Amino acid sequence: MRRIFHEYAHENKSPKAIASDLNKDGIPCPSGKAWGQSTINGNRKRGTGILNNHLYIGELIWNRQRMLKDPQTGKRISRINNESEWIRQNVPDLRIVEQELWDAAKTRQTLLDKRSGNMGAHKRPQHLLSGLLVCGQCGSGYAMVNAERYGCSAARNKGESVCANKKTIKRGELESKVLDALKSHLMQDELVEVFCEEYARHMNSLRSAQNAALARNEAEATQLTKDKENIIQAIKDGVPASMIKDELVRVSTRQDALAELMKAQSAEPQPLIHPTMARRYRKEVAALHKALGDQQGGEAKEHVRALIEKIVLTPKKGREDLALDLYGDLAGILKIASENKSMKNKADFIKKLEAMTVNDNHNFERSIQLVAGAGFEPTTFGL
Repeated sequence: MRRIFHEYAHENKSPKAIASDLNKDGIPCPSGKAWGQSTINGNRKRGTGILNNHLYIGELIWNRQRMLKDPQTGKRISRINNESEWIRQNVPDLRIVEQELWDAAKTRQTLLDKRSGNMGAHKRPQHLLSGLLVCGQCGSGYAMVNAERYGCSAARNKGESVCANKKTIKRGELESKVLDALKSHLMQDELVEVFCEEYARHMNSLRSAQNAALARNEAEATQLTKDKENIIQAIKDGVPASMIKDELVRVSTRQDALAELMKAQSAEPQPLIHPTMARRYRKEVAALHKALGDQQGGEAKEHVRALIEKIVLTPKKGREDLALDLYGDLAGILKIASENKSMKNKADFIKKLEAMTVNDNHNFERSIQLVAGAGFEPTTFGL
């Protein structure tokens, strides 16, 4: 910890350079993974990161934040409390960083804040594919490394000991490949027809299976009612209740469980493919093409990002370029479209469709997977 504070405050090393050197020297990270600049920088308001942990100067802080439940998503989110609500406790025995060293680090942080302005202003995706790119060598994100090129974040922030992938790609080149694929392949009329046919077939199959299960449960419920009536009649006829008490409890318990099961079965089956999928794709593709034609980058960005889960960039051996594999809704459609342009062999087309899974990246009431068959492996498409 003292080394990190000293290099940051007195040697003017960046958190990126510090993390790279720590990884190179084999010094373990608190998380057990590789060091990264975020491990050192953290979040100053929340007190996270090595440089912001007051415990290193013998001060323990409680009630810095509170947890709330988002009513729309049901997820717990954190919110910073006012500093007046924080509870501070001095624990001098835990101090490992001298006050002078701590103050020097804080002074440098303040100067950097003034130069860079609002740090949070740059967190939203500024480009078409920002936040969707993944390094195929280490799994880290690909981010802008200069004004016009994407590169592996881990290779630059954590050093070659974590990832040696130094290959970059021009942002314009990558975006053009994705948009060209959209223009040439996305959502042919034949694809809409087959998707809708497959959706109807799967829904009919689901309903048939559901109706059969419901009929079996209804028959069992009728039999349980008769059994219960027979037990009650036996008690009335003088059979000791203690002899048939356990059987009565078993029948009653099964009746309650079956009633709950039948109530759930009476609902419509969960769709494997969202019923408005074809309309949604048609609408989004039309809007996307219009936006591209009108050169409205913001609108085009929104529609493209809605169709992509991620794009994996992997270095090619002995070559300077990168292999690009696209995952998500767009990947499934492009793969089918490129392999079946003629649509002559519909049986083979449907067979491939059944083996493919694509993910729904839209926020419906529930997260629903768009499954065109039984397979659950992610589909990829090379650009």
